[in-house]
Amino acid sequence: MESSNQSSLITDEHRQRLATILPNSDIDATLEKIAQAGAAELLDYCTGRIVPTTISELRANRLNYLLKSNMKLTELEGLVAGLFQIPGSTAARLVKTASSRFAYEWNSDFKELLRESLENQVEWIDDEVQRFQLTLTSALARGWMQDQVKSANVSDIEDTKKGGVIRLQEDTYDYLCTLAGATRVEKQDKRGKKSAKRR
Repeated sequence: MESSNQSSLITDEHRQRLATILPNSDIDATLEKIAQAGAAELLDYCTGRIVPTTISELRANRLNYLLKSNMKLTELEGLVAGLFQIPGSTAARLVKTASSRFAYEWNSDFKELLRESLENQVEWIDDEVQRFQLTLTSALARGWMQDQVKSANVSDIEDTKKGGVIRLQEDTYDYLCTLAGATRVEKQDKRGKKSAKRR
């Protein structure tokens, strides 16, 4: 019933506005998440459970509600600038602020995204590179991962600056697999191919 009520509030104008912000997304599914987040936010505000005292706090709370509505990090990052009608650089800072404010909730999402990338978006680059290469499209998740690596006694991450593609030495890859609870992908001789062997 709740989902049906939320759906009835979504208009073609909402769909058109979101389509300009996230042109490649499933518009109806994303709007359902926004409606779910908005309902939860409004209920908490109206009952006094949460009382934001600044615009910055209100925005951080709103992002947390969106994340809790099962919105993906990459989707959230793409939505923020359009949602608040602010420049991309300001949006990035806002998302980072929210991730710090709600670190406990967001860390589990970072780990899940990292686990998925370590298991399914990774390949061993042989020859002169000798690195594990993976794609992690969320800038926020990459920043979080960089912070984890800096605090550990492992090799630095190499950022290729190409669409979220990064390279890891073996000690760093092993550390991140342990951190995220990921199944380790084994190396194989063919360059640029992911081994089917896991341990």
